[in-house]
Amino acid sequence: MMLEARSPLRNPFGVSMPVNDLTRPDFKVIERSDFGCVLCSAAVDANEIYQKLSQKSKLELPRQSGMVVWQDERAAIWLSLRSWLILCPLDDESELVAMINAVFPDHIVLASTFSDNLCWLSLSGDEAEDKLRQGGFISLADGGLTIGHPKRTLIAGIPAIIHRKSASVWTIGIERSYASYFINWLRSVCE
Repeated sequence: MMLEARSPLRNPFGVSMPVNDLTRPDFKVIERSDFGCVLCSAAVDANEIYQKLSQKSKLELPRQSGMVVWQDERAAIWLSLRSWLILCPLDDESELVAMINAVFPDHIVLASTFSDNLCWLSLSGDEAEDKLRQGGFISLADGGLTIGHPKRTLIAGIPAIIHRKSASVWTIGIERSYASYFINWLRSVCE
């Protein structure tokens, strides 16, 4: 028997699929499993490993809270002083993990495949921010969360990484086990 990889919402893995019952003309929800995700965690001060890790990941890793760095097909999201999520093409994920771990054989930095741990959703449209605000705190800044910045927070009581890509496009990363709860919460606020 051959097992087939499935996304957290039971769609084929490696594609973007709309969540049809939530999609309206002014609000769209799409499950994104079409990119890879690598978690990099350092056991030492990031200043000690920053240059090597940036070189191997082929992008300048962000060094401050609330930053995302894009370079070619990769993006790095700052999670903490010693951890980052690197988004990359799905086919590059395993190679990226192997390259980073080979540079740090003492395991002071550990890169691990994270695509199957997170469910990524894209929310877009004029209602997207309002829906997210119904689930929790986004930002106290004038104008809300700055475009291009991520934040770790709770939405509907679920730990999430929210990234405001533009005025009306948001990417949400939640743990795989919470995906159905998050979708059910979205359904309740869309009624």
